[in-house]
Parts: sequence; C-alpha cells; structure tokens
Amino acid sequence: MIEAVLFDFGGTLVDQGIFLSSARDSAIKAILKFYNRQKDLLPELSEQHHKISKEVWIKHQKTSPRLKERKAREEIFYRLIAQIGEVPQPEAIKEAFHGLVEGAVNSNCIYPNTPAVLNTLRDRYHLAIVSNGSAAYTWDYLKHNGLLRKN
Repeated sequence: MIEAVLFDFGGTLVDQGIFLSSARDSAIKAILKFYNRQKDLLPELSEQHHKISKEVWIKHQKTSPRLKERKAREEIFYRLIAQIGEVPQPEAIKEAFHGLVEGAVNSNCIYPNTPAVLNTLRDRYHLAIVSNGSAAYTWDYLKHNGLLRKN
C-alpha cells in the first residue's frame, strides 16, 4: 500500500529554468540598484553570471554541503560587482542574497495543474518534496505560492 508520494521540486513541480533565471536576474538587479547603476547592464551581467557560476561551483565542489551554496553565491556576487567596476561591500552582498530569494519566491514557474494534483493527493497520502537547491528559497516559494498544507 502506498503511504507517501515524493516529488522533486525543480523540473517536476516547477520549471527550474524560470525559477533560477528569475532568482539570478533579481539578484543582479539588487546589485545594480545598490550601486546606482543602469539596468541595461542586466543582459551582460546575466551572461557573466553564467560563466562565473561554472567556475565557482567547480571550485566549491569539495566544500561542505552546508556551506557550499552560501560561499559559492557570495563569491559569484563579489565577482559580478567587480565586473561593473565597483568595490564589493557586505551590504551589497546582503542585498543580492535578498534579491535572489525574492526573485525565486516570486517567479511564476509552477507547472500547470501542480496545485490541483497536490491538493488531490494530500488527503490520501503523506507528501514530501525533495530538492538539491537552497532549502531557504524552496521553502519560501512553496509557502508563498500556497503549496504547503495549512494546519
């Protein structure tokens, strides 16, 4: 007898491409706003983000999973800030992290019928969602979009 159903978050419940690009663009916009720079740099910095991310994630492969995401994203933000000729400041990094989470949470990337399927199944089975992404913004996304059971 089936007692529980597990779903992968990215690629199963949400379009991960939209989710991640929304988070990335929101973080970059937060950096540009902090340094009072024009938003027309967004396409160029999005491309730079892609290149920098590949290098940084490879570099941090052996970092403990608990610290890897934070350290890698911090380095990506520092390097993006340097790309626009600014001196990275802790407050700018904080704003970039805030933008990242805000962009992820507000991305409109739920696959059609996901809420209906979850609502149908949740009365009969225990449901669980797994993700190798950030627990912080995955949880916030689920909560913000009404995908968590209300107790």
